[in-house]
Amino acid sequence: MFCKLIVCANHWVKESDWEDLALVKLCVGALGAILGLTALRKNRRVSLAVSAAVFVLTWLPLMKKFARVMLRTLRGEEREIAQPSCACGCAQEDPTSFPEEEDWGCDVDRA
Repeated sequence: MFCKLIVCANHWVKESDWEDLALVKLCVGALGAILGLTALRKNRRVSLAVSAAVFVLTWLPLMKKFARVMLRTLRGEEREIAQPSCACGCAQEDPTSFPEEEDWGCDVDRA
């Protein structure tokens, strides 16, 4: 089940554009604001510290990748985008196609 969710998420991202991803970021940011406002007053400093650390640790790699893509685009360099395999480790022959039920090959949610 988990592998199916990962594959579906990968397909969704491939079919999305920057506007869809911006909406996801706004949605998650709003959820974070709601959770932050519901934190007890004595825990708000800890919530702020954790949130700031998560922001910095996720924002820096994203901006590093964006800067590489931007520079490559401005230089006019074309680069073939590699198709990643399933994030949970199961291999797909054609990552752009949705695998059949027997082709999932994931042991992630089997405990």
